[in-house]
Amino acid sequence: MDPVVEISKIRVLQKEEIQEIRNGAYVIVKDNGYLYKSFLSQGVTRIWCEHTSTVPVYDLTGVVGNVLFGMNDDTWLQWERSTCWSLRHAYDWCRFICTQKNQGPYGETDRTEQYPLIVDSVLQF
Repeated sequence: MDPVVEISKIRVLQKEEIQEIRNGAYVIVKDNGYLYKSFLSQGVTRIWCEHTSTVPVYDLTGVVGNVLFGMNDDTWLQWERSTCWSLRHAYDWCRFICTQKNQGPYGETDRTEQYPLIVDSVLQF
């Protein structure tokens, strides 16, 4: 799955937003959980997650890397460079601790849970 493609079905993304998503931005999609619910059956439940979520958090295989999905009032996601519990994921976690930047499949970003990329929807859910 490609989060850029899926979010683009809700709203046209700007070039900078696309780059941030590909670089691993923590994204909040103002969709009342629409994206989360649409991918619910396709993911694998994550046993533990550092991000807050009012529902189970899921991992989906991305076109590259892994996409982490959860929900509070709206869908949130993060495109990660590597799958959870892998050696590369441990390395990415160490890089995050040192740089305070998320590690995405195409780079890194300071768009973390504390400074999310917020995508407003043009559709009504």
